[in-house]
Amino acid sequence: MGQYALTPSFDLKEKGIKKIAHVFGPVFTKENEKQCIDQLFNGVLSTLLYCDAMSHVSIAMPAISSGIFGFPLHLCANTIFNAIQAYIDKK
Repeated sequence: MGQYALTPSFDLKEKGIKKIAHVFGPVFTKENEKQCIDQLFNGVLSTLLYCDAMSHVSIAMPAISSGIFGFPLHLCANTIFNAIQAYIDKK
């Protein structure tokens, strides 16, 4: 499964943010596209499942790995959407 880390929100607590879950996104390469998609999918899904188990009711998620890690934005968004759909289907 994908990896994540949970950290305190520090200065964001005053905005109502209690914790931050960091998903370790892959560095995208065309040669490893399938592996990158699988890693991102599993990272998002495992984080959603963890947040659900911890009774978090609201989360925000950026386009993980789409910046300096080079994951094409349309592929990133599609992968995150698919992971969210898989999470919903597990409920």
